[in-house]
Amino acid sequence: MKKFIYMTVIAVLGTSIYAGPIKQFILDSNIVYTLNVSVDGSVTTVMFPSAIQGIYGSNIVSNPSKAKNNGAYLITYQEGNYYFSVKSIRPDQPASLNIVYNRKIYVINLKSVSKEEAFNSVTFDTGESSLGSASGSSSSRIGPTLLVSALDKAKIYPLLLQQFPDNVANIEYKHRDEVFKYKGYSVKLNAVYRFNDIDTLVFWVILTNSTDKKITYNPENIAVRCGGKIYFSSLADASGVIPPNGTTQAYFCITGSPDGGKNWLSVDNNFLVLIAVDNPSKKPSADNSDAMKKLILEQKIKDLNSELDKADTQQEVKSIEQEYSKTIKNFKKLI
Repeated sequence: MKKFIYMTVIAVLGTSIYAGPIKQFILDSNIVYTLNVSVDGSVTTVMFPSAIQGIYGSNIVSNPSKAKNNGAYLITYQEGNYYFSVKSIRPDQPASLNIVYNRKIYVINLKSVSKEEAFNSVTFDTGESSLGSASGSSSSRIGPTLLVSALDKAKIYPLLLQQFPDNVANIEYKHRDEVFKYKGYSVKLNAVYRFNDIDTLVFWVILTNSTDKKITYNPENIAVRCGGKIYFSSLADASGVIPPNGTTQAYFCITGSPDGGKNWLSVDNNFLVLIAVDNPSKKPSADNSDAMKKLILEQKIKDLNSELDKADTQQEVKSIEQEYSKTIKNFKKLI
């Protein structure tokens, strides 16, 4: 019975989730999608979870000056983007697109229809579970594709808000402009974005090095403190290096809570950004970075103990024990 229900849900999702001019499709390389484009020349925008590797089509043109009599649809796309736009120019002719994404090919047939039937925008999603249950870690159940998509959307949020407001309607945004000063470097919190559907916050920070030596840090150990809890990043887009007397930026995600539930964090919360840098000086005890590292590692040990209690399989137990052993080893170096 469960299998029947599951297959029914997948069949429905494979067709569409939302009716009307704004559509959402679940990505499936075994499905041929139909994209309704207005005959009146209105643009339909298509979004993927992250950067598209390539677009190939039949009866498609990308140069507006050569559009007349050379193709049925005009496509606008820049390499590296995760979205493109399609416009009908010869409604009487068929056309199709092959989208190369995440090492798979997705086929889309283009169909010219009335304005009322056309899609204003289409979003392709992975269909991965976005939130964990009360008994499991929500961050471990979030697929990396969804987190990469959240980072990408945060980076171009102003553009999306201006041109495609429907696609960022569920994103909460807060400009912060707060500076946390540490010995030799500072962290400026520029903005916080909340993606409610995946219980994830994206932080945009600027790191400034006030010394004449390169400062390094581990992007995997970026964290924020809110109240009495420390939240580790679930994914980071950061170089791990702050150049001498220079600045660099970083984006990172916070997903779920340390105890495996929802974090319920707001963009308005008071956050302290914790980045444990590698001390460039010869006297580590003179810096506060070791103290910060200890604080972060202590919290990580607690989190691993909690995860170990909830582990269901021997493989999970082994993985957690390995991480625990590694964390203890790093912690002892600071004692």
